[in-house]
Amino acid sequence: DWSPDDLAFLKAKVGDPAWQAEWELFAVLIAIDTWLPHLRGQAAFLLQADATAALFAAARMAGRTAAMNAIAVEIAIRLESAQVILSPEHFRGTLNFECDALSRLAQGAKVPERLLGVERALRKPRQRSFFWAVFDKRLDAE
Repeated sequence: DWSPDDLAFLKAKVGDPAWQAEWELFAVLIAIDTWLPHLRGQAAFLLQADATAALFAAARMAGRTAAMNAIAVEIAIRLESAQVILSPEHFRGTLNFECDALSRLAQGAKVPERLLGVERALRKPRQRSFFWAVFDKRLDAE
């Protein structure tokens, strides 16, 4: 679920397709933050997603909007702190069944049977303390 804090961070509205790339890149940041303890000490990690704009921005560590740039900064800092290199790979949407279902749990989707026995990783609440960089001014400038 996207929280009111998430909406305030992106200055976005849920359901507005103009913000799709930002939401997808934000999901990449949340995934990286959640998996950060497991990434430390690894040379590289494979990031598979069906969101090409988010993958491109994560790989470049920059986006096409101020919000995407702020998210990319957060991704870059986390990857640098873990001393790990991102290896992005486009994963066609038609092959993305499990991830797609998991992203819709709040709307009533079920956990795919193949993943029922997998322990769920809990993400941190995305409040100001979630963010490692100061970027509010950059978002307000747009």
